[in-house]
Amino acid sequence: MDLARIFMASLASLSLPAGFSWYKKHPIIAVTSTLLYSAVAILPARHDHVTYSVIAYTVIFAGCLAILNRPWPAGPRLLSHISWRHLAPSQYVALAVSGLTLAPLTYEGRNSLVDHVRKTLIANDRPTITASGALIAILGSQYIIGRILRPQIKEINEKISRGEIDRKVGDFVRVGSHVGWIERSLLFAFLVSGNPDAAALVVAAKSLARLPGVSDGGKLVGDYYLIGTLTSVVATLLVAATTRLALGLSPL
Repeated sequence: MDLARIFMASLASLSLPAGFSWYKKHPIIAVTSTLLYSAVAILPARHDHVTYSVIAYTVIFAGCLAILNRPWPAGPRLLSHISWRHLAPSQYVALAVSGLTLAPLTYEGRNSLVDHVRKTLIANDRPTITASGALIAILGSQYIIGRILRPQIKEINEKISRGEIDRKVGDFVRVGSHVGWIERSLLFAFLVSGNPDAAALVVAAKSLARLPGVSDGGKLVGDYYLIGTLTSVVATLLVAATTRLALGLSPL
């Protein structure tokens, strides 16, 4: 199962920044997150030159994806939106007291906690493979869906700017990616756990909830919704089947 873990972790480490558009918005964070996830997920399984080569090639590939998404935004944007303020002296005291109170508990429980995490998460392939599959399905698929839907989204925005479509359709399109995250999270969980019937209910519930917005936008928005939903379902189905195979289970 080591090879399955390495394969899924490599794809997941590339999917994580893709789903958040970090290759375009924050290229340094994209490459760093790829390095960190691949190292944390892969190194506990094996320590040899092949493992380190896979991590290196994955990071290099992430850098190439970031370069392909140029031009990047000018200037640092990571912390620009955070408003920092100084704490009052009493707040510093409260933080210090809290730290001193938790320190003995942390010290006493550190060994059992570390052993539990190592045995149940790090040393065990199944949680890592499942988590990697979830990242690929939820975030990696988002990148592919966004690329496929780009022409429809561009045309919808143009029609909204010309006044041919109601502006609330724009809100319908903007929340689509977040709805997709929720949809693929539930689909992946049900499919990997072997409950395809429950997964079908997720798609039906989404259709009922999103139907009014589709009706307001006409055929163009209907095409956008249909293509996005089908792509999302197919991508999640493929990733879930691959994850189950990596876990030594039947595809469905």
